[in-house]
Amino acid sequence: MCVCVCSCVWVCNAALEVYVRRAYTSYDITCLQHLALSGELGVVHFQFILPTGHPNRIPISQSEIELASASDQEGIPAELCTAAMRKCHHRTGALAAFESFDQFVQYSDELLDLDLAALQEGSESRDSTSINVGSDFKPADADNEVNNIILMTVKRQFPKFFTFRARNDFTEDTIYRHLEPASAFQLELYRMRSYELEALPTSNQKMHLYLGKAKVKKGQEVTDYRFFIRSIIRHQDLITKEASFEYLQNEGERVLLEAMDELEVAFSHPLAKRTDCNHIFLNFGPT
Repeated sequence: MCVCVCSCVWVCNAALEVYVRRAYTSYDITCLQHLALSGELGVVHFQFILPTGHPNRIPISQSEIELASASDQEGIPAELCTAAMRKCHHRTGALAAFESFDQFVQYSDELLDLDLAALQEGSESRDSTSINVGSDFKPADADNEVNNIILMTVKRQFPKFFTFRARNDFTEDTIYRHLEPASAFQLELYRMRSYELEALPTSNQKMHLYLGKAKVKKGQEVTDYRFFIRSIIRHQDLITKEASFEYLQNEGERVLLEAMDELEVAFSHPLAKRTDCNHIFLNFGPT
């Protein structure tokens, strides 16, 4: 990620930590430490637990239930049993700032080794896997549990995000373009999994517009088209509940009107006439 570039290492490190703690406010951060790559390039390495409502949080399976039952019968320590069941909820991340994409490519192996070291101790040095917009990671990192690569570019304007997923062979997942990775789950895009989604541009990057086409069997005609608008309204608790409620009410109305304006613009799409039951979703989250 390219987040902040500053000649002062301490200022850059502080900015990286503030970003992580703000962006991952919905997560339980269990560990955060400042490291340095060669050339004194600052890195924030952190570990966190997925929140309960996260779609990637694997539910307790039958095998875990059996493990818990066996621990009671065979005297397995409860701590070990709990750790085994919670392992799938833990994630590791690393955040660094680069002056250019070429510098990112230069340090990519070294940066990823920080994450891989947290997953497997004593890992050997990997072959060179220079990142060509994520696609060259496929052969090396599939076995090393690298799930997502997020690139964020900043040029004195609103940041732009690009997500590359292991399940897509590290090609860009355009549905998540310009979505902040830590808060993307709050848009609840998984609820639209029965639709083929096409991300459409909007005038406000905080407003996310999708054209959904219902998934049908091969050979069948698609008859269900609809627009989905998603947005996150960040807020913090004010002095009183009344003040908080008033702010949320006013902000909610403002964002709703903005979403309806975006929806009106979207009707210039060639398939707009076939849409109905369009949907607007607003999620109020802590800042």
